[in-house]
Amino acid sequence: MPSLVKYENGIRVIDTERKTSLIADPTTIATAKKNTAAIITHAHTDHAIAFPNEGIKVYATKIASELFSTLTGKKSKNTFFMEYNKEIKIKEMNIEALPAGHLLGAAQILFKTEKKNILYTGDISFGKMKTVKEAKEPEEKIDILITEATVSYTHLRAHETSLHLVCRL
Repeated sequence: MPSLVKYENGIRVIDTERKTSLIADPTTIATAKKNTAAIITHAHTDHAIAFPNEGIKVYATKIASELFSTLTGKKSKNTFFMEYNKEIKIKEMNIEALPAGHLLGAAQILFKTEKKNILYTGDISFGKMKTVKEAKEPEEKIDILITEATVSYTHLRAHETSLHLVCRL
């Protein structure tokens, strides 16, 4: 399966043969609509723009969808729920949601292609928290890791630990 990964107002994974494209955390509705489906990693509004819109298939954890509705007062539409550690197929592409820590319902997304395993995570936390379990390393070998880098204060102990874990992946 020839695949292409690129940033296009979200992380876009494209199967060029089957004309399937999935976009994780799209930043605009127009971008989300150009894809087979949108995948939301968690309920924070900088990641969840695709939730309240009709005409876009959205995949997320049920908790992320409910939390988004509670935080914004907007109901998510056309949402299909993913469970942690369970592979699903969207058209011809397999994906799996993995715990990301960070926030209730947050997920890392593992895109499984014939040749590569691509792991995308929005915000992630490997530290112990009171409200959620920490992120777990995938069991599968990861060929490509894509993650946000909004915090780069390496003098903070928790971020040093996270940085070392990410580097190990």
